[in-house]
Amino acid sequence: MRERREDVELLTAHFLHRFAVELGRITPSLSENAWKALMDYAFPGNVRELKSILERATIESPAGIIDARQLRLQQPSEAQGLSQVETESGSHGADPELPDNLEEAEFILTRRALTKADGNMSKAAKLLGINRTKIYRILSRGEDGKTAND
Repeated sequence: MRERREDVELLTAHFLHRFAVELGRITPSLSENAWKALMDYAFPGNVRELKSILERATIESPAGIIDARQLRLQQPSEAQGLSQVETESGSHGADPELPDNLEEAEFILTRRALTKADGNMSKAAKLLGINRTKIYRILSRGEDGKTAND
């Protein structure tokens, strides 16, 4: 990724669209500072790192615009303090409670939104930027991402 900066824009558009479709949302856009942060980022990993960064940002930004802070890109000075295991696992200062699996992360974020909304499905749906039906589907899948019929 470091040597092929021109691919970052194409891959970003692809992943943002893909995750939006999976979440049943409109495709988010990146703010100007988010684009700058992505283009300035050293990408110590590979395409999977970009995918993981964008997946998490899409999940965490129901408003449709992803800002640089939602990308949670690690600055080079921060990387020096990380162990080798943390660097290889793709821990970019992101929420350590959120798994890399989209279904599990969706479930956890849905539960958080319900807690913030005091169990009110409509309020939780509004917080997440999805409809109430989607919340019921997510909850019926459970944390492992499987429905009772699987």
